[in-house]
Amino acid sequence: MTWRKPCIASGALTFLIYALIVIYRATSVLNGRSSGVQRADLPAVDDSCVRSVSRALRRGSSLRNAKTLTEIWDRTLPVTSKDTRALKESLGFWCESDALWAQRRIRSQRQRKRQTVTLEPNPSVFFYNNWEPDIGCTLEERIGNNGDGGKWVCDPPAILNRGRLFREQLRLPYRCIVYSFGSNDDFSFETKLHERLPDCDFFVFDPTSSPPSAMHSESFLERVRFFRRPLGPAESNNSLAEIMSGLGHLELPNVVEVLKIDIEGGEFTSFLGAFRAADKLLRQGRSQRELSSEEQYALRTWHALRHVNQVLIEVHAGFASIPELDEFFRGFMHAGFAIFHKEPNLYWCCGSCEEYSFIRMHDSFFEFKDTIHP
Repeated sequence: MTWRKPCIASGALTFLIYALIVIYRATSVLNGRSSGVQRADLPAVDDSCVRSVSRALRRGSSLRNAKTLTEIWDRTLPVTSKDTRALKESLGFWCESDALWAQRRIRSQRQRKRQTVTLEPNPSVFFYNNWEPDIGCTLEERIGNNGDGGKWVCDPPAILNRGRLFREQLRLPYRCIVYSFGSNDDFSFETKLHERLPDCDFFVFDPTSSPPSAMHSESFLERVRFFRRPLGPAESNNSLAEIMSGLGHLELPNVVEVLKIDIEGGEFTSFLGAFRAADKLLRQGRSQRELSSEEQYALRTWHALRHVNQVLIEVHAGFASIPELDEFFRGFMHAGFAIFHKEPNLYWCCGSCEEYSFIRMHDSFFEFKDTIHP
């Protein structure tokens, strides 16, 4: 029976080594591999995503002169293979199995068919019956103050990982940008988001407020630029297109990951003109030559919006008619955005304004047949 002792000892040693390996791997996944952020907040990039991107790069895909995220993924994955559809259609944001992604798409299509149930003239009833979230965001997070001022952001770690995927796998430069219109001297959202996305540069716009003060952290002050400039109508010199163009943010490596808008009703003039111009081209079959010069100028805002990945916006129903309110949401839908969160502002608006969060997807996610090229 003495032969059992070395066998038992050998088995115990093997089990111990195996346990140490499992613990080490689990710790590595939790810690991530990136410096400069809280390591536990940054999960490792899914290996299947890395492999699919590596295979695409071996095919010799040319990415260097691509100007948008859509171009990047159209060239990287022109034809999706197994378990890569999510990676392409989320513009490098999510990586999950084709089976799970198919469920997301079905759920989105089902909800989109019932987004407008009634054009009830009462704003609170309109919000209660229409325009619900049509895509799920598992790791969404409310950033900023409790109550007024806080916004729902979809999966901050995935924003960090998209940047890593660009730099480490695609070997491309990447600069994370956050825009914020309307501060009212309250930077709680921006400072908290900076803690979650410390490598992003923040651009804050408000003509009636003051810039961040010395009371804010040094790291935040190094990353933020403040402008006393409003977000104006889509046809104006203060349009989203003009602002992004002036700052050089309409092309890679600049990626506007988050656009926050809280401008007390000004959101309708900032976007409706752009949505109407795009609608004439996409759904009415007009040519661009048939648009007025003002409409062509507004169309630039539609293109600028499609360079943005998340829009967090408070919608104030008292500044537009109910048909215009429905048109506003439909415009975001046709621009390639899905709703991932909806939250009523019950304190200030008595049900007439609502916080919405949108995420931009590839047109193929919505099965759009056509788009407008710059």
